[in-house]
Amino acid sequence: MNTFDKTLRLLTLIAATFTVILSVKAVVDNGLGSWVSTSAGLFIAVLIASLLKTYNKGQVNFFGLIGALFAQLTLGRIFSTIHLESIDISMLSSLDPLMVAETGPGIPSIELTSTLLFVLLALQLIALPWRSKLSLTQLATGKPDHYAWGMTLVRIYVGLMFIAHFTGHLLVGGNPFAVFADYFGSIGLPFPEAFVILAGIIEISLAIMLSFGLFTRLAGFGSAVYLFVSVGLGGHYSVGYVWVLPTGGWEFPAMWIFVSGIFMLAGGGKLSLDYLLRKKLGQNSISLPEYLA
Repeated sequence: MNTFDKTLRLLTLIAATFTVILSVKAVVDNGLGSWVSTSAGLFIAVLIASLLKTYNKGQVNFFGLIGALFAQLTLGRIFSTIHLESIDISMLSSLDPLMVAETGPGIPSIELTSTLLFVLLALQLIALPWRSKLSLTQLATGKPDHYAWGMTLVRIYVGLMFIAHFTGHLLVGGNPFAVFADYFGSIGLPFPEAFVILAGIIEISLAIMLSFGLFTRLAGFGSAVYLFVSVGLGGHYSVGYVWVLPTGGWEFPAMWIFVSGIFMLAGGGKLSLDYLLRKKLGQNSISLPEYLA
């Protein structure tokens, strides 16, 4: 391990330590309640476990990095959507509800450390293909080439994008959850609280499946269908194409749907849990169905 790698690893552990400490302090000092406390505690545990996995035996573990990124982004999102003050939902205009639920004033110190942690983890993830020193000889042995790495990074990114959505639906409770429930009710959905929770469960499932490449083809199909339906229910198709139109057009969702759908064909590739499962199950004369992996 060279000096640059050691420095990057040290900075990552320092940034992670500060993120964890500030997260715990925010929960305790602000009395954020059991909902946020449980969510933050869960992803702090995932972050610590992922970092231990990432740096086990002096190596940089691919799936450990993904787990650390997943946990770090979720923690950052939890504390960037926090509203410490109460919100009068009845006073919100038609343009305000989702803006309030999706942004929040947040806690700047945690946003800073979690952003730094994201940059450090992302640098290590992007650097992995070059660490592999891929060559024509390695390609002949079936190891992933740079194109496969590129597709993998796209898949991870598409999966991690769901974090911004399931966090508000499932993890922070309080004001954001109430705003989402009110919004879901305003577009005609029955039992809006249940639909908010259902949306969050679908989103976190798709995030995990796409990020780690688990049942990737199924996840690609589910993601495309879910996004298509939710954008329609939200009325974005009637707004117009350009995403920056008031309340948002369908430009960005269309791109997200298309990219998600690609993985119905591409699958998870060699850098996925699907591939590891196929290898493991194949040794036991059992194969993972092609339409899943």
